[in-house]
Amino acid sequence: MRVKSIIISLVLLFILVFGFLNRNQVKEEKQLIKDTGSLSIGTVKSISKGGYHSNGGINYFFKLDRIYSGRISDWPSKGLNKGDQFLVLFLEKDPRRSILLLDKPIKDSTDFQRYALEFEELRKKQK
Repeated sequence: MRVKSIIISLVLLFILVFGFLNRNQVKEEKQLIKDTGSLSIGTVKSISKGGYHSNGGINYFFKLDRIYSGRISDWPSKGLNKGDQFLVLFLEKDPRRSILLLDKPIKDSTDFQRYALEFEELRKKQK
């Protein structure tokens, strides 16, 4: 009985440590994309609210030399529709690693230009 408790404790500890390390890795990757990523326009492909055993999320795509897609699991409670466009940051070396920025909607080309300038200025300040 004692051995079984120790094994269960070790398994739980391993799961907790792995989860913590994985969460930190995701944070670091997002920061890397924000600090060095290239810009594109992403289009919302589908929105799913999720269910009892599934997570909801937003599927999106953006075009470069080919079409890339991504998924995020958070979204605003209202006002998001299929076809809406937002700024996307992606890693030039691996465009599959991307972030859809829901706080940066793209209504026309001037929005994209404005966000590009904002990121350029922000990155200059960080150096």
